[in-house]
Amino acid sequence: MTETVSRPSTEGDQRTSLAAAHRLLARHGWDDLVFTLLTARVPEQPEYLLATPFPQICRNVTASNLVKIDTYGKPLGEGRIDDGGFPLYGAIHRARPDVGCIIHLHTTAGVAVASLQDGLLPLSQTAMVVIEDIAYADYLGIGQGDDLIADLLGEKNCLMLRNHGTLAVGRTVAEAFARIYLLETACAVQIAAGDQPTVGVPRSVVSGVATLGKPYITSGIMEDAWANLLAMLDGDEPDYAS
Repeated sequence: MTETVSRPSTEGDQRTSLAAAHRLLARHGWDDLVFTLLTARVPEQPEYLLATPFPQICRNVTASNLVKIDTYGKPLGEGRIDDGGFPLYGAIHRARPDVGCIIHLHTTAGVAVASLQDGLLPLSQTAMVVIEDIAYADYLGIGQGDDLIADLLGEKNCLMLRNHGTLAVGRTVAEAFARIYLLETACAVQIAAGDQPTVGVPRSVVSGVATLGKPYITSGIMEDAWANLLAMLDGDEPDYAS
Protein backbone atom coordinates (compact mmCIF):
# COMPACT_ATOMS: atom_id res chain seq x y z
CA MET A 1 0.00 0.00 0.00
CA THR A 2 1.52 3.32 -1.08
CA GLU A 3 2.14 5.78 1.72
CA THR A 4 0.78 9.14 0.60
CA VAL A 5 -0.51 12.07 2.57
CA SER A 6 -2.18 15.35 1.71
CA ARG A 7 -0.65 17.94 4.03
CA PRO A 8 -2.22 21.34 4.74
CA SER A 9 -0.29 23.91 2.73
CA THR A 10 -1.07 27.05 4.72
CA GLU A 11 -1.34 28.11 8.33
CA GLY A 12 -5.02 28.81 7.75
CA ASP A 13 -5.65 25.26 6.60
CA GLN A 14 -3.78 23.88 9.59
CA ARG A 15 -5.75 26.10 11.96
CA THR A 16 -8.99 24.78 10.52
CA SER A 17 -7.87 21.15 10.89
CA LEU A 18 -6.63 21.57 14.46
CA ALA A 19 -9.78 23.42 15.52
CA ALA A 20 -11.81 20.59 13.99
CA ALA A 21 -9.86 18.03 16.02
CA HIS A 22 -10.77 19.88 19.22
CA ARG A 23 -14.47 19.81 18.33
CA LEU A 24 -14.35 16.11 17.48
CA LEU A 25 -12.67 15.29 20.79
CA ALA A 26 -15.45 17.18 22.57
CA ARG A 27 -18.08 15.23 20.62
CA HIS A 28 -16.57 11.95 21.80
CA GLY A 29 -16.38 13.17 25.39
CA TRP A 30 -12.59 12.81 25.37
CA ASP A 31 -11.74 16.34 26.52
CA ASP A 32 -10.65 17.06 30.08
CA LEU A 33 -12.05 20.46 31.10
CA VAL A 34 -9.33 23.00 30.23
CA PHE A 35 -6.50 20.44 30.47
CA THR A 36 -6.64 19.03 26.94
CA LEU A 37 -3.75 20.27 24.80
CA LEU A 38 -3.21 19.68 21.08
CA THR A 39 -0.42 20.98 18.85
CA ALA A 40 0.21 21.14 15.10
CA ARG A 41 3.10 22.48 13.04
CA VAL A 42 2.68 25.59 10.93
CA PRO A 43 3.18 24.32 7.34
CA GLU A 44 5.16 27.30 6.03
CA GLN A 45 7.11 27.64 9.30
CA PRO A 46 7.75 24.16 10.74
CA GLU A 47 9.76 25.64 13.60
CA TYR A 48 6.47 27.07 14.93
CA LEU A 49 3.37 25.37 16.27
CA LEU A 50 -0.31 26.03 16.81
CA ALA A 51 -1.63 25.08 20.24
CA THR A 52 -4.81 24.96 22.29
CA PRO A 53 -5.58 28.31 23.97
CA PHE A 54 -5.64 28.18 27.77
CA PRO A 55 -7.94 28.15 29.65
CA GLN A 56 -10.34 26.99 26.95
CA ILE A 57 -12.56 23.95 26.52
CA CYS A 58 -12.40 22.02 23.26
CA ARG A 59 -15.98 22.88 22.36
CA ASN A 60 -15.06 26.58 22.12
CA VAL A 61 -11.77 26.32 20.23
CA THR A 62 -11.78 28.01 16.82
CA ALA A 63 -9.23 28.36 14.06
CA SER A 64 -8.57 31.96 15.03
CA ASN A 65 -8.08 31.52 18.78
CA LEU A 66 -5.37 28.86 18.46
CA VAL A 67 -2.08 30.21 19.81
CA LYS A 68 1.06 30.35 17.66
CA ILE A 69 4.17 29.36 19.63
CA ASP A 70 7.74 28.17 19.20
CA THR A 71 8.77 24.64 20.16
CA TYR A 72 9.60 25.83 23.67
CA GLY A 73 6.07 27.15 24.23
CA LYS A 74 6.73 30.87 23.83
CA PRO A 75 3.77 32.63 22.16
CA LEU A 76 4.60 34.74 19.11
CA GLY A 77 1.85 37.21 19.90
CA GLU A 78 -1.19 37.33 22.10
CA GLY A 79 -2.55 34.22 23.71
CA ARG A 80 -1.71 31.75 26.43
CA ILE A 81 -1.16 27.99 26.52
CA ASP A 82 -0.92 25.41 29.29
CA ASP A 83 2.74 25.99 30.17
CA GLY A 84 2.79 23.11 32.63
CA GLY A 85 1.61 20.55 30.09
CA PHE A 86 3.47 21.80 27.01
CA PRO A 87 7.11 20.72 27.56
CA LEU A 88 6.36 17.11 26.56
CA TYR A 89 4.92 18.32 23.25
CA GLY A 90 7.92 20.53 22.59
CA ALA A 91 10.30 17.66 23.31
CA ILE A 92 8.49 15.38 20.86
CA HIS A 93 8.26 18.01 18.12
CA ARG A 94 11.98 18.79 18.45
CA ALA A 95 12.93 15.09 18.44
CA ARG A 96 10.59 14.16 15.57
CA PRO A 97 10.58 16.65 12.66
CA ASP A 98 8.13 14.32 10.89
CA VAL A 99 5.47 14.88 13.57
CA GLY A 100 2.95 17.42 12.34
CA CYS A 101 0.40 16.98 15.14
CA ILE A 102 0.24 15.68 18.71
CA ILE A 103 -2.97 14.71 20.53
CA HIS A 104 -2.74 13.76 24.20
CA LEU A 105 -5.77 12.73 26.28
CA HIS A 106 -6.67 11.86 29.88
CA THR A 107 -9.81 9.76 29.32
CA THR A 108 -11.08 7.31 31.92
CA ALA A 109 -10.47 4.29 29.68
CA GLY A 110 -7.10 5.54 28.44
CA VAL A 111 -5.74 6.26 31.91
CA ALA A 112 -7.10 2.94 33.20
CA VAL A 113 -5.40 0.86 30.50
CA ALA A 114 -2.19 2.90 30.77
CA SER A 115 -2.16 2.04 34.48
CA LEU A 116 -2.52 -1.72 33.96
CA GLN A 117 0.66 -3.77 34.25
CA ASP A 118 0.14 -5.37 30.83
CA GLY A 119 -1.12 -2.20 29.17
CA LEU A 120 -3.15 -2.56 26.00
CA LEU A 121 -4.09 -6.14 25.15
CA PRO A 122 -4.97 -7.49 21.68
CA LEU A 123 -8.61 -8.10 22.63
CA SER A 124 -10.07 -6.38 19.58
CA GLN A 125 -9.18 -5.85 15.95
CA THR A 126 -8.93 -2.16 16.75
CA ALA A 127 -6.25 -2.84 19.35
CA MET A 128 -4.36 -5.11 16.96
CA VAL A 129 -4.10 -2.32 14.38
CA VAL A 130 -2.06 -0.11 16.73
CA ILE A 131 -0.60 -2.47 19.32
CA GLU A 132 2.83 -2.80 17.67
CA ASP A 133 3.07 0.97 17.20
CA ILE A 134 2.83 1.79 20.93
CA ALA A 135 5.60 2.86 23.30
CA TYR A 136 5.24 3.01 27.10
CA ALA A 137 6.61 5.59 29.53
CA ASP A 138 6.53 5.30 33.31
CA TYR A 139 5.03 8.13 35.35
CA LEU A 140 7.69 10.41 36.85
CA GLY A 141 5.52 13.27 38.10
CA ILE A 142 3.93 16.38 36.60
CA GLY A 143 6.20 17.80 33.91
CA GLN A 144 9.02 15.37 34.71
CA GLY A 145 11.08 13.39 32.22
CA ASP A 146 9.76 15.00 29.06
CA ASP A 147 12.95 14.51 27.02
CA LEU A 148 13.18 10.92 28.24
CA ILE A 149 9.57 10.29 27.19
CA ALA A 150 10.32 11.68 23.73
CA ASP A 151 13.25 9.24 23.51
CA LEU A 152 11.02 6.36 24.61
CA LEU A 153 8.50 7.20 21.89
CA GLY A 154 11.29 6.77 19.35
CA GLU A 155 9.85 6.13 15.90
CA LYS A 156 6.54 4.81 17.18
CA ASN A 157 3.38 6.85 16.80
CA CYS A 158 1.35 5.99 19.90
CA LEU A 159 2.32 6.37 23.53
CA MET A 160 0.84 5.03 26.74
CA LEU A 161 1.81 7.36 29.57
CA ARG A 162 1.59 5.18 32.65
CA ASN A 163 -0.94 6.46 35.24
CA HIS A 164 -1.53 9.48 33.01
CA GLY A 165 -3.13 8.86 29.62
CA THR A 166 -2.71 8.30 25.90
CA LEU A 167 -0.88 10.18 23.17
CA ALA A 168 -0.74 9.87 19.39
CA VAL A 169 1.23 11.67 16.71
CA GLY A 170 0.82 12.01 12.96
CA ARG A 171 2.27 13.78 9.96
CA THR A 172 -1.10 15.50 9.74
CA VAL A 173 -3.94 16.27 12.12
CA ALA A 174 -5.97 13.61 10.32
CA GLU A 175 -3.33 10.93 11.00
CA ALA A 176 -2.95 11.88 14.65
CA PHE A 177 -6.72 11.89 15.12
CA ALA A 178 -7.05 8.48 13.44
CA ARG A 179 -4.45 6.98 15.77
CA ILE A 180 -5.89 8.48 18.96
CA TYR A 181 -9.35 7.34 17.85
CA LEU A 182 -8.15 3.76 17.40
CA LEU A 183 -6.15 3.79 20.63
CA GLU A 184 -8.97 5.22 22.73
CA THR A 185 -11.53 2.88 21.19
CA ALA A 186 -9.29 -0.11 21.91
CA CYS A 187 -8.89 1.03 25.53
CA ALA A 188 -12.65 1.43 25.92
CA VAL A 189 -13.25 -2.09 24.57
CA GLN A 190 -10.69 -3.53 26.99
CA ILE A 191 -12.27 -1.80 29.99
CA ALA A 192 -15.75 -2.86 28.85
CA ALA A 193 -14.59 -6.51 28.71
CA GLY A 194 -13.67 -6.27 32.39
CA ASP A 195 -12.51 -9.45 34.10
CA GLN A 196 -14.58 -11.79 31.94
CA PRO A 197 -12.73 -14.57 30.08
CA THR A 198 -11.74 -13.41 26.60
CA VAL A 199 -10.95 -15.27 23.38
CA GLY A 200 -7.22 -15.33 22.65
CA VAL A 201 -5.79 -14.54 19.21
CA PRO A 202 -2.57 -16.16 17.96
CA ARG A 203 0.43 -13.83 18.03
CA SER A 204 0.97 -14.36 14.30
CA VAL A 205 -2.55 -13.07 13.60
CA VAL A 206 -2.03 -10.03 15.83
CA SER A 207 1.21 -9.20 14.03
CA GLY A 208 -0.46 -9.67 10.67
CA VAL A 209 -3.19 -7.18 11.53
CA ALA A 210 -0.58 -4.73 12.87
CA THR A 211 1.48 -5.09 9.71
CA LEU A 212 -1.55 -4.21 7.59
CA GLY A 213 -2.76 -1.48 9.93
CA LYS A 214 0.22 0.85 10.01
CA PRO A 215 0.42 1.54 6.25
CA TYR A 216 -3.38 1.69 6.08
CA ILE A 217 -3.36 4.67 8.43
CA THR A 218 -0.67 6.42 6.36
CA SER A 219 -2.10 5.51 2.95
CA GLY A 220 -4.15 8.69 2.60
CA ILE A 221 -7.49 7.08 3.41
CA MET A 222 -7.62 8.97 6.70
CA GLU A 223 -7.45 12.23 4.79
CA ASP A 224 -10.52 11.07 2.85
CA ALA A 225 -12.29 10.28 6.12
CA TRP A 226 -11.13 13.62 7.53
CA ALA A 227 -12.75 15.49 4.65
CA ASN A 228 -16.07 13.91 5.59
CA LEU A 229 -15.62 14.82 9.26
CA LEU A 230 -14.91 18.43 8.30
CA ALA A 231 -18.03 18.45 6.13
CA MET A 232 -20.05 17.24 9.12
CA LEU A 233 -18.65 20.04 11.29
CA ASP A 234 -19.28 22.57 8.52
CA GLY A 235 -22.95 21.68 8.75
CA ASP A 236 -23.31 21.26 12.51
CA GLU A 237 -20.97 23.81 14.09
CA PRO A 238 -19.35 25.91 11.36
CA ASP A 239 -17.95 28.41 13.87
CA TYR A 240 -14.99 26.04 14.45
CA ALA A 241 -13.40 27.37 11.26
CA SER A 242 -13.86 31.04 12.16
